[in-house]
Amino acid sequence: MIKVVRHSAHKPSVIERVIAVLVAAIALQQGYQGAEGLREGHDPRLVTLGYTMVLITGIVAAYAVWRGLDWGPGALGLNGLMTAVFVVSLGPLLDIPPEGRSGLWIGGGVIVLLTAAGFWYTQRRVRRPSAVDHLPS
Repeated sequence: MIKVVRHSAHKPSVIERVIAVLVAAIALQQGYQGAEGLREGHDPRLVTLGYTMVLITGIVAAYAVWRGLDWGPGALGLNGLMTAVFVVSLGPLLDIPPEGRSGLWIGGGVIVLLTAAGFWYTQRRVRRPSAVDHLPS
């Protein structure tokens, strides 16, 4: 007998839906930016790869948070950390002089803080199984 394991979900709140829309919009913007750089040929391949990773993880995270899936907070956290690392890494990838990189560090830090807030909120909303759930019926 094959047992199908379904991911648990909850009804997402309005705030979770707003988080999902913002994450999806930012991911799509990064995807557009990467496509433009690829089309025009002015971005290094690693930058294009970074845009692609942020796009994919952002769409997956937005979907999971929108649906209220139990792995949504983890996907959101992964996307936020990848986005922050990508932003900070733009300095060396684009040969930005060290004195011009402070804004990248600030941007990366803001992304980490916003991600932490979104992770905290969405994590609180995920239903965790309790000992009662495991009692025989």
